[in-house]
Amino acid sequence: MKILNYFAIYLFIFVMACTMESEITPADVFVKYYGTQDEQRAADFQVNGAGEYVIFGTRKVDDETANDFYMLRADQQGNLINSATLGIEDDEENANNELAYRIKVIDQGYLIVGSTAPLNEALIPGQRLLYWAHLDESFEVVTQVIDTVNGGVGDLEGTDIFYTSGDSVLITGYSDAFENNQSGQPEDGTTKLFVGKWSLDGETGWKKTYGFAGSNDEAKAVFEKPDGNIIVFGVTDEVGSNGEAGQNVVVYQLNRYGTSPVGEVPRYGSDGDDEMNRVIKISGGYAVVGTSFIGNVSNPFIMILDDEARMVSQDNLVFEVDFKEDDPFDGIGLGVTRAANNDFVVVGRVLDYEDENDLAKNNEMMFIRTTQSGQQISGAVKNFGLVAGNDEAISALTLANGSIAVLGTADFGSGVTLITLMKMNADGLIKE
Repeated sequence: MKILNYFAIYLFIFVMACTMESEITPADVFVKYYGTQDEQRAADFQVNGAGEYVIFGTRKVDDETANDFYMLRADQQGNLINSATLGIEDDEENANNELAYRIKVIDQGYLIVGSTAPLNEALIPGQRLLYWAHLDESFEVVTQVIDTVNGGVGDLEGTDIFYTSGDSVLITGYSDAFENNQSGQPEDGTTKLFVGKWSLDGETGWKKTYGFAGSNDEAKAVFEKPDGNIIVFGVTDEVGSNGEAGQNVVVYQLNRYGTSPVGEVPRYGSDGDDEMNRVIKISGGYAVVGTSFIGNVSNPFIMILDDEARMVSQDNLVFEVDFKEDDPFDGIGLGVTRAANNDFVVVGRVLDYEDENDLAKNNEMMFIRTTQSGQQISGAVKNFGLVAGNDEAISALTLANGSIAVLGTADFGSGVTLITLMKMNADGLIKE
């Protein structure tokens, strides 16, 4: 945290002095910033076959108020190779507001998924459209799909994308209205978990929704299983399998045609509302990370599930983010990776708090290391942030050399936010 604070004023002045896209590189630590003197926000990243970072997010361009999709490619040292923005036009005069979620590396380039909506109507029901695209190595659009439900009456948001062994594209998300759903027409005010399948050239295979009557259900992640069937992770208002109230994590296992769930539909949660943010595939199962909200307290959680979506850790594990003795802070869990020693690293943000010197702090990036079973390791909690505004880490990847790459958004104040890439060691220390 202190290292970054020392650079904050210098970096802010540097950014404001730039009139073109720039990368800001502190000399003695691996912290990279990408963007211009406006607003850029990170959503997801991966490492491609050449060991390069491929980053997906949003940005505002030329003083516009709408967000465009923003793609970046950087080498192993974080040097920018190329970038592109992609904006969807509602008509000749009105730009849409883009919402970025996930990017995936495939042999033929990249897949991205998100949503798009008219700028002035982004929060009005019925205006959000599913967006996914196949991009080549230079971020040129090969295929793009903009999809809706019921002739545009109702929202359809995309949250994850997966390229199958059969050269198909799986999309998950959620919708508040859909014509051909598994569970009947959603009731007014509810959403249902959405799953769709397309060919890589954009031809629709099938689209389905799932959920419980009267509950809100949203899909957040999708994977193909070795037998070609599908596993989908999401959240639901339905009571947990063990009687847990509030919002819970839900797992659907579907056949490859999406026509019926396979087996039970387990639901896991705490005594509060559990918001799932990211899932990664691990050997023998999956790691699910998110945030548990109980009353006015929020804490990150990690769940370890086996290949059949059964809980293998002792329970839904909720962390108390202890930076100061006897004074835990609220935290949000946004990303997870498995370290080289098979521990887990959870990243996210620490909410407004007071440090060990009782100095008030804004939101800062969070880094927590846990055991292989998901138990928090004492003392393995770090936070990093700039002085000016609110910062967050949204995703993490373990690199071949054991370093951990962390993607986030840094807030320099005055409306300037930049996409941030850091390298950490297993203890959450910034690497030189």
